[in-house]
Amino acid sequence: FQGLLPGLDAKRFDMVITAVTVNKDRADHFAFTLPIADATAGVLVRSNEASIKSPNDLNGKIVGSQTGSAQLQALMALDKNLKAAGGPGIKQIKQYVAFDEAYADLAVGRLDAVAQSVANLGPLLKSRLGVFTVLPQSIGPKSYFAWVARKDADSATLLKLFSDAIARANHDGTM
Repeated sequence: FQGLLPGLDAKRFDMVITAVTVNKDRADHFAFTLPIADATAGVLVRSNEASIKSPNDLNGKIVGSQTGSAQLQALMALDKNLKAAGGPGIKQIKQYVAFDEAYADLAVGRLDAVAQSVANLGPLLKSRLGVFTVLPQSIGPKSYFAWVARKDADSATLLKLFSDAIARANHDGTM
């Protein structure tokens, strides 16, 4: 994932068609389609975890997320807020190349929680019934996934083509 946006910049390809979180820095540099899903960051814990009921309970815990992700940024902001509120903050933030590695570490107890987009946690919960649960409160700001193109004249037509298709899929319910 970490090479996608630099590859787009380098013109190795014309568009990134995967879930990329829209944020100000990225929107300043790249062009985005209409949103394709909710990217708001949630907190995943083991189902039998009794000590973590809200994001505030992550004080003193080991939490993982994917390197370079918006969810990692939300987790780092939460750590800063926990410390500003007088808590110790997150004990350790572990970064992973892929979320699957973080889920495996959470399942075996090497992590206390994982920060990931709520939209991506739904399928995980269905595939690993009874193993994980998601805290009811999200962390960070409300955010969305979209597809990405360069901000240039060559990309504008392609971006419009995809945005129009997303709008039609939203309108007719297929999205």
